[in-house]
Order: sequence, then structure tokens, then C-alpha cells
Amino acid sequence: MGWPRIQVIAGLACTLVLGACEKPPGVSAHQAKDVKARLAEEALFQARLPENPRDEQLMNLPSALMQGDSAEGYSAQQARALSREYQYMREGNQYFAYRRVGNRNEPVIVMRRGRPHRVVYVFIAPYYYYRLVPFYGQYTVPGGSQVIVTIQNFAFRPSVVRVRRDGRVTWVNQDSVAHTATAPLPGQVTTEGAWDLVMPPGQSASRRFLSLGRFEYTCRFHPSMRGTVVVVEGPVRP
Repeated sequence: MGWPRIQVIAGLACTLVLGACEKPPGVSAHQAKDVKARLAEEALFQARLPENPRDEQLMNLPSALMQGDSAEGYSAQQARALSREYQYMREGNQYFAYRRVGNRNEPVIVMRRGRPHRVVYVFIAPYYYYRLVPFYGQYTVPGGSQVIVTIQNFAFRPSVVRVRRDGRVTWVNQDSVAHTATAPLPGQVTTEGAWDLVMPPGQSASRRFLSLGRFEYTCRFHPSMRGTVVVVEGPVRP
């Protein structure tokens, strides 16, 4: 996955997959289809990256060679300072950032336009360039104050998430059809009351949870889809 591919993904991913359903101006239907195919490939690529790599799989990068990204508001100096906090897993000319959280090495994720993105440095000799690429998978803000659930292939992924009380769960619909996150299930009564979040293709919705407990939900359009939110007191431990 080379530099042009990173530019395409970073520039159009949120619009085509996580943003509006229509293609952006100036992009042909053929180009949009190609980008969507590349994004699907990117999702599979990221799925192969370990969520908790071993220490020996990670490396440091020379901070003096780090370059920022003015489009994301990061100067080279800021990029170098941030890079010292992370270690990296190499995949080709890309270096995926991880940070130590407790006894785990977890992906470095930042939120942009309400969506989670991975921090990646792309090596183009002699420099390492800071980039953000859409993140596919479970994302939990340290402490469990925010959790991302992706909807893909008619399934909530992961199907069970843990969030701290007063934390927020965001569902991101990556399917080509609309879905909902709806609770309670028929016949159930919960302290969270009823909620029904509708998400067209490529859109997201979120909800803050104020009560402790285990809350099951479904998709109103596709009842075979089931998920659970477990709300706990205090930080969510890795």
C-alpha cells in the first residue's frame, strides 16, 4: 500500500464510506467505486494488524526525521514531539503507531470529524510523514469514556462493548443499507429506557449511558443483529 493509496484513502474515505453517501464533486462513478474497493481492502489490511502486539514487534523511529501535516494542523515539531510517545509496527513503508496502556500496546487513535483514525507515519526517503487513515475495528478511549462500534456485514462489531458510566457509544454504519441500534428488546425493561438510533449507509449515531448494567439492543430493520453495552463504574480496564 503505497503513498498514492494513502492519499486517496485519507482524502475520500470519510466522504465515501463514513460520510455522505454521494460521491464528492469531481470524482467519477468509476473512481468512487475504485476508492470503495480500496477502502474495503484497507479494512482487511488493518484487520491483520495485531490489537496488542508484542514488545519485540515494535520499534522506535528517529524523531528528527518526522514531518507533520499542515492539513491536520500538526507541524513537524508537534509530529516529532508526539512520535516520542509512541512505538511503531512496520508494514511496508507505513509505520502504525501504538502506545502503552497498562500491560497492553494499543493502536493510537484520534478523532476527526467524529470518526476514529489511526496515526500512521509513511516513509518517503528520507522523512517519515504523519498521516491519519480511517480506523476499522473496536475503539475505546482510554478509561472507557467513548467506544466505537462498527456495523459491517449485518453485524455489530464487536457485539459486546464495555463503557464507563456517563460514557458514550458511537455506532458507525459501514454497510450499504440503513441500520438502527434499538433497545430494549421485546419484553425487556431497562433503567436506560428506550432508544432508537437510525443510521443510513455511511452515517453514525451515538448515545451516552447514565445507568449501570447490561443493555441488549438490536437493529429494528434486521432483528437477527444483536449487541450488548455493559456500563460499569469507574475506568474500563484493558
